[in-house]
Amino acid sequence: MVDTLQKPDVTVTQEFGPQSPSLIRPLLEACLVGPCFQIETKKLAGSYFGALVTFQYPGKKTGAVVSVADVEVFLQQGTDEFDVTDQLPGGSILVSGVTFPATFAPTKTVRTQTQVSTVAGSTFEDESADFVAAGIRPGDVLSFITNALDLIELDSVVSTQAGSFIVLNVLSATELEVTPVLIDENKVEYKIERTGTQTGDVLITYKARRIDGVDVFFEHQTLEDAVAELGPAVPENPLAYAVSIALQHTDSVVSSTMVGGDTANDYSDALEFLESKDVYGMVPLTQDPAVHQAFQQHVRQLSEPIRKRERIALISAEQAAKTIYQEESTTGETGAASDLFNDANAKFITNGVQVGSLLVFDAPQGYDGDPVDSIPIKAIISETQVQTSVNADGTTVGITYTVESRPYTKFQKALNLQNLGKAYNDRRVTQVQPDIAVVSLGSENADVPGHFLAAAIAGLISGSSPSQGFTNFPFAGFVGLKNSNLTYSEEQLSIIAAGGIFMFIQETPGAPVTPRHQLTTAVGAVETRELSIVKTVDFVAKVIRSRIRHLIGINNITDSFLNNVLRPQTNGIIEDLVSDRIIGRNTKITRLEQSAAQPDTVEVDIQLEILYPVNFINYTLFI
Repeated sequence: MVDTLQKPDVTVTQEFGPQSPSLIRPLLEACLVGPCFQIETKKLAGSYFGALVTFQYPGKKTGAVVSVADVEVFLQQGTDEFDVTDQLPGGSILVSGVTFPATFAPTKTVRTQTQVSTVAGSTFEDESADFVAAGIRPGDVLSFITNALDLIELDSVVSTQAGSFIVLNVLSATELEVTPVLIDENKVEYKIERTGTQTGDVLITYKARRIDGVDVFFEHQTLEDAVAELGPAVPENPLAYAVSIALQHTDSVVSSTMVGGDTANDYSDALEFLESKDVYGMVPLTQDPAVHQAFQQHVRQLSEPIRKRERIALISAEQAAKTIYQEESTTGETGAASDLFNDANAKFITNGVQVGSLLVFDAPQGYDGDPVDSIPIKAIISETQVQTSVNADGTTVGITYTVESRPYTKFQKALNLQNLGKAYNDRRVTQVQPDIAVVSLGSENADVPGHFLAAAIAGLISGSSPSQGFTNFPFAGFVGLKNSNLTYSEEQLSIIAAGGIFMFIQETPGAPVTPRHQLTTAVGAVETRELSIVKTVDFVAKVIRSRIRHLIGINNITDSFLNNVLRPQTNGIIEDLVSDRIIGRNTKITRLEQSAAQPDTVEVDIQLEILYPVNFINYTLFI
């Protein structure tokens, strides 16, 4: 090597120690669990040519189960469309398909029932009509109402016109030429119908419950993604609609999975499937309390340190208007001039029937000379016998009835909601009310269950900082609420809040809906009742686990590892969380050492400084 002598200068050497990891936030991902439906509107199923034929539901997904009650069938003939849902004599609408009979001609009403006065002759006139706009044409049939029970207007009279009348020509918007000739009549009612031919294209509207997404984990980035995977985002398709609501409140993905039915077992199966998924805000799209309890158990178990899947449940229950002590029975009995009501199959004591509650009858019963729909209970005699407030008129057996409380007052409803929250008393369960929200569907509004409000919260959790409080935060997608602050007084709302109820309110009609207080059901301490604190602590746990996990197994526990690797990286996580205003700057490591009991374990204690929401500001004015 050749000897050299460098020019005098300043040398700076850079040596990088253990690096603090960059903060990659795990998503507190919204996960919606509920029913999904395939909804098809007037979809072409084939053509009908006057022969017995069964049409399958067009495009039905594998395994989807059709709701027969929601099926509508149409026959398209040129520009004419006939609703034949209830016009298939000898045919049928079944889960397996729609059968058309061999002989069938559809009919439809082209002018609805209307009052008119007629003049004798071949000209029929109705000044209130627009026959041209209605599409009336030669061959249509004019008929008059000859049965008083079918009249609509109170001052109408039955017609004595003989038979039906064929439209020969449309003379003007208000005049038709008909045959045979009419007679003079005042204030009769008529309609005009059209009969089609035995041919046409068959269009079917149907709704089918999907099961192809059971045990499938969907993650939706956009509304277009959700519609492609789940179908139309409308309230009749709860899973897709809930996803659309959640997506309005986040720019992160929203996950979902389908349930095969509406039972608690169906939801439990979905929860078992989701155990391996990294989700957080879980929303069951049902008001079934058995399902809610299953979700509580799930989130508590999965959030245990050994399970490493922190998550919460956001639920919404139907607000009860009364207590049903005993479901419908058909074996009630009364005796003549007796105030005793008997039912050998009843369990009045076991069911907790209260004095003052009501026997509610399926059909009026005679009591004290009057037919009544219900009668108060004066005393509980035994499991099978109660005393009523007045005597029954006669001996009757086989009475169908239920036992119910009197309708709740607003105070009782508020107290009932409070008790509902107290029954959970869990920081991992958020009880979202009211039970009914109002949404805009184009030109009209519609009532939807409160679990769609819960879906909005789950979306906002994933789309905002974990420390973001939701009290007074405006939510999108809703235009109104029912059973909220326009129903309850401020005092009654405070009673509800004492149970840990996350209540949405709307200050004035047209204003945004906002949470009154971002509560969990564990209201005993501010750290457990404030949702922002609960999700912050969960977020910190997820960050630490995700950023430190790579150190497991490849390192040995030495002073160098503890002080030069683990401590700096842990402090780096804390610094990132502080700089993102998720936790306070006084957060610090208070212990970091090898466990004496388990030498392959490092014990790390971190004292978190939580950011508390500004809930109250107290001013004192001195004069």
